[in-house]
Amino acid sequence: MNVQLAGLLGRDYCPHPMSARAYFAISFIAISCFGCDVQNAGDAPTSGVLYYPNSLAISGEAEPRFLFVASSNYDLRFNAGAVHAFSLQGIDKAIKGCETLGAEECTIETQAVLADEVVIPTYATSIALAPDGKRLFVASRTRRSLQIIDVEPDAEDVATEGGEAVASSLLSCGQGATRACGAFSAHGVDRTTDAPIEPPINPADLTTGRLSDLSGDPDDDERTFVAVAHQTGDVSLLTDDEDGQLTLSSILRDLPTPASIALDPLSQELHVARRGADLLRIGVAVAAAPPGESKGAERFSLFRAGSLGLEGASITDVRALAFLPPAIDADGSPASRALLLSGVPSALVVADVTPRADGRLNGRVEQLTEVGTGADRFAIGSIGGRSYAAISCLEGRALYLVDLAAMQTRAVVPNLSGPHGVAFDAARQRLYVTDFRSSVVRIVDLAPLADPTSEQPVQVIATLGRPHIVQELK
Repeated sequence: MNVQLAGLLGRDYCPHPMSARAYFAISFIAISCFGCDVQNAGDAPTSGVLYYPNSLAISGEAEPRFLFVASSNYDLRFNAGAVHAFSLQGIDKAIKGCETLGAEECTIETQAVLADEVVIPTYATSIALAPDGKRLFVASRTRRSLQIIDVEPDAEDVATEGGEAVASSLLSCGQGATRACGAFSAHGVDRTTDAPIEPPINPADLTTGRLSDLSGDPDDDERTFVAVAHQTGDVSLLTDDEDGQLTLSSILRDLPTPASIALDPLSQELHVARRGADLLRIGVAVAAAPPGESKGAERFSLFRAGSLGLEGASITDVRALAFLPPAIDADGSPASRALLLSGVPSALVVADVTPRADGRLNGRVEQLTEVGTGADRFAIGSIGGRSYAAISCLEGRALYLVDLAAMQTRAVVPNLSGPHGVAFDAARQRLYVTDFRSSVVRIVDLAPLADPTSEQPVQVIATLGRPHIVQELK
């Protein structure tokens, strides 16, 4: 049952320690409702209040202005989830106003720094910002289609007044007066049969990028793609048409249950991590637009490009996947390096997955750094000119900072309740971590990593929101 529930909150959720009676009750509801509408007729989400936050992202400016957080509404207390946008400048001011820094000592009221929010379906699992920073894509287990939220980067920073949300134009998704995102229809047409297609259910993870990353055409730099991994064993691809409207382009079905998805910038192939030890390679075929049709009418089609086994170490239960920038091998040829998060052992892994001229479909584990129990998610960022991976270990209740050049753990932040989603803010030398069990976001100071002579520890300096701890039932 735990494996099935893991899919509910995303590719890598570990159950929290509530009583068996409460846990199995919620688990039964969750498992029986994969892909169905579990929105109840109860209360709307409280404005500005984080509730089982799952994923987060920051805006794309040189000095980011907003922190986006998805509340999953995991226990179905409300009739929906939410995406909140918090002012990072407001958070800066609040931190400066704290007499003492610390997880408990410096608490920032969410309503005081709330810039905007919209209501989304329950059970958000993944959130990603488009390359141009103007759209947020949210996967929810209770909707086939993604939630697409327009972001107006030039919107004025606003907050709530008297507990009531102030109208803002920062986020919009057809919500109107209700703040609820409208249904996005992402139906498409199969390129070979011209038959209509609709998105698979249970989206679990997604990746986004410029369409030129798939097509190799520089003219596609202004258009976007989104690739989605579904717990049903499907992968779907959505691409912008000539008007910038996202359209379902292709579906690849009957794959082993995927856990994470990422694009290899060297091979221009999608790679899917699953609970086993190998990666699934997915190619993207591009067919030119039919005669007489304009740019944007070309067809994209997913196809199986083989399974990539990993040699050099025994790892299983791969939970998350990303790619490092292409490297140069000793012979001068370009090389692809994948960064994997394995469950057994609980470790961060660097693997060479470079496509071989001889067609060999084996990668090799080059480095492995063990981390805390229950490695969950990770993010990559640069602090002090060095690249780090921040790894949340929900079961181990800790955060690990691994120097990617040395593949060594440089810092551990212990005693977190339920670390899950992570995002770097290089400009402020901070890390934001969703604390799922406490329904808050922890703010971690990474400045000591930038100064080798610093004796200060990497630690939580503030908490966004007031903790709502899951209670044990007697």
